[in-house]
Amino acid sequence: MFKRICFTWRQMRVKKNQLKIFWGNPANKIKTLLDLPVDFCQKRNIKILVLDFDGVLAAHGEDRPHSEMHIWLEALLKATNAPKICVLSNNPLSIRERFFKEHFPEVIWITGVPKKPYPDGLLKISKDLKVAPKQICLIDDRILTGVLAAELAGTQVILVTKPVQAFNKHCLKECFFMMLRVLERWYVS
Repeated sequence: MFKRICFTWRQMRVKKNQLKIFWGNPANKIKTLLDLPVDFCQKRNIKILVLDFDGVLAAHGEDRPHSEMHIWLEALLKATNAPKICVLSNNPLSIRERFFKEHFPEVIWITGVPKKPYPDGLLKISKDLKVAPKQICLIDDRILTGVLAAELAGTQVILVTKPVQAFNKHCLKECFFMMLRVLERWYVS
């Protein structure tokens, strides 16, 4: 954990200007995954859409995607020109992976890589699926994990600004991550 904090600290200083530019561009942000335009992947030549779990597909601590995200994912996978879908989570619980294998077997669950902001997960996807990093897009809710990892890997990235949250069930976790998001946004603004 300490090693990852030190890595994040160094890289956020190195990439501060790129993170500021990213934050200042409204085209890099969506409120929720439900706001992703239908033709998004086609317009940006994205072959692989990588989704974070906590905050993007579900609230922190949940075992399965939020019901609206479940429906969105089903619709996306049925689309004619749907990209390959991967899930890259810093909390890749086996119960979550089993859920995806049962309900979304075509979704690739990425495990066995260092946590974001290390770019290893995104680079593994690029190598294993033989797709250029620029044809991969990560959807994440954190600047200093997901956005920084994408900057380091050379992939595209979209920031979810209104993450899925469940304060009634996971108050302490949600407050902690809300505080981190506020600090990240302050840092890059």
